[in-house]
Amino acid sequence: MQLFPHWDYQEKLPHKSSEPVVSQSDNTTGSNNPTNLKTKDAKSFRTFDTVEEGINASADQLYRYFAGEGPAKGKPTKTVKDVIALWRPESDRRGEKDISQANYEKIVAQSIGVKPTEKIDINNPQVLGKMLQGITKVEGNEVPLDTIMKSIGGVRKDGTYKGAGWLGPLERPDGYVMTEYSIETEIDGKKVLIPSIVPSLTKAEIQELLVMTNEKEFPKAIEKKAIEHAKKRLAEGKSPFID
Repeated sequence: MQLFPHWDYQEKLPHKSSEPVVSQSDNTTGSNNPTNLKTKDAKSFRTFDTVEEGINASADQLYRYFAGEGPAKGKPTKTVKDVIALWRPESDRRGEKDISQANYEKIVAQSIGVKPTEKIDINNPQVLGKMLQGITKVEGNEVPLDTIMKSIGGVRKDGTYKGAGWLGPLERPDGYVMTEYSIETEIDGKKVLIPSIVPSLTKAEIQELLVMTNEKEFPKAIEKKAIEHAKKRLAEGKSPFID
């Protein structure tokens, strides 16, 4: 089941799925379960049809932690240290040769580029993707970041990775969250991909984008502001995107 992308550049908000999962370190190569997710009763490892499905299930679990659901209920989940305490608690360690929780935290944090105790934004696709890659690395089934980003809908049409967006995560009425809504336009005779959610938008324009679908004609006023914003950034030698 594809949990995240369903149309132009969105990710799903934390939600309840039919089968919550927990994790315990073990090598499950061949089951398309690179993060070693276990079933709710923790008696067996889950098996997926594709690696992408396994990654999506893992992302779903991380959203649960940050939403304070399941095993995260009553436990603030804001940092890598918080996540790993739930993902692979010290009690799951299998002898002295197994990786310690502290080292697990360190490897995952390094993958993101933060300290284990530093607050992170799971709604940023790049943070989510790098965290998942760090987990697969520790679990012995490392998955390329590009595969992970594509699985969670974190790749733009031009192949670059989406980020937190100029205005941060914006919740849609349907329960999805948008960080970006990219549009393709022509600037100085060249086709470029630019963000349409930019700082100059009014509240009404932002709301208009939050209910936007591919079937609707893109608002000209928003397109104009997006192009103006992109031109200014490009003139400064910068990307139109914030990250």
